[in-house]
Amino acid sequence: MKANRKGDAVYAAEAVAHLARTIYSGGNACGLTNAQWTALRFFGTVSRFSRNLSAFADYHATSRGSASQTIKSLIKKDLLSRIASNEDGRSARIEVTKKGRAFCEQDPFKRLVSAIETLPDGGPNNLAAVLEGVLACIDVDRQGKTLGTCPKCQFLKECISNKSAETAYFCTHAQEELSELELQLICMNYSAKMSVFGA
Repeated sequence: MKANRKGDAVYAAEAVAHLARTIYSGGNACGLTNAQWTALRFFGTVSRFSRNLSAFADYHATSRGSASQTIKSLIKKDLLSRIASNEDGRSARIEVTKKGRAFCEQDPFKRLVSAIETLPDGGPNNLAAVLEGVLACIDVDRQGKTLGTCPKCQFLKECISNKSAETAYFCTHAQEELSELELQLICMNYSAKMSVFGA
């Protein structure tokens, strides 16, 4: 029987949309809305270069006004804090508070993570690669930013430190050094080294 590529694509799209709806199907866990959970998770998993209002609005595909209201509501709940920039008083960095990190442990999103972890060997990695390609297509279509992590970004530079003989990391976009821990954080300044469909 010939594969129905269009039908498979429609089913896959419906499955992804259904997953997005059902993650929070149990109601507003801990009293947070879906948008508030998305913001709390965003600021807890992105690099220091992306912890700002504009980056969250781009990521959430929403207006600056809506993003601002969501952030303000979490600041009132003491889940996020706003730290004014030393260089530019008009901008600020958004950080997750200690209380916010405790809330993150109860994030219903973890159910989806656990389900993906049960996939056979290679399953999570293969799924991540497929979704990365889909996201790239959608981001190009809406002229949005593609998010990603340092290891696949063209701005990452690696060199061996003469002092310690250990690998040092540097972001040429931000012109700042990176810690090894930061390499796995999502960054809105990400720019792929090559097409996600490349070899």
